[in-house]
Amino acid sequence: FKLLRAELPDFATVEVGTFALWALCGFWGGPKKVTYNSEPEPSLVEEGVQALAEAFESEGWGSLVDLRQNSRAAKELVEEMDLEPKLKKRMLAALTAIRDSQADFEKAQRSATPSTKED
Repeated sequence: FKLLRAELPDFATVEVGTFALWALCGFWGGPKKVTYNSEPEPSLVEEGVQALAEAFESEGWGSLVDLRQNSRAAKELVEEMDLEPKLKKRMLAALTAIRDSQADFEKAQRSATPSTKED
């Protein structure tokens, strides 16, 4: 059996960056049939995550609690950003999910918590 490990860029290891990564990958989009040739290029996802993480942190929203408490302003910020429409839709869905559902918020917190285990 194989064990794989991802090494994320620094901007994707902070709580809001990790959340943005999961969001742009469609984690909160709900079940659907995936057409791989319609998926955004990985480089666009990476650029989007970096832009979102930097934008959220520049607003002082360094945690998921901050994003949840400022969800309206965060959604307005995302709407103004130059993201591919599919990525923007995914981020908006994720922000709505953590605002409206305690279970989704807790799932986001678990997903955004970096592992503390070393090799």
